Amino acid sequence: MGEAMARNIAAAGVGLRAWNRNRAAAEPLVDAGAAVCDTPAEACQGADIVLTALSNEKVVADVMDQARDGLGGHTVWVQTCTVSPDGSRRLAELATRLNVAYVEAPLLGTKEPAVAGTLTILAASPPAGG
Repeated sequence: MGEAMARNIAAAGVGLRAWNRNRAAAEPLVDAGAAVCDTPAEACQGADIVLTALSNEKVVADVMDQARDGLGGHTVWVQTCTVSPDGSRRLAELATRLNVAYVEAPLLGTKEPAVAGTLTILAASPPAGG
């Protein structure tokens, strides 16, 4: 679903940098206008919003640790992987350590609604400043 979401983001005219653990999987996004980056930190450098669409909590935490040097205090991290309540708390704690705002936003849908741009997103975040 990540590629379909990235294509829709790029089609909406939003500047997009993409990173994938397998660079070849991200390369097709170049034709949609995305810049493909070599590291998570490069992909996040100066970004206002960082969206992760990864397979599980461990991978998400690992990638965000690698992104650390590219994140700024203004960054909002939108995390779309479905995780357990404990996993959610751990990722929120990681966001605090990374000094970024955290939005947990699991997705409802399959590849077809992702391509169509009609995924349902359940988003939750602590109150601003909290």
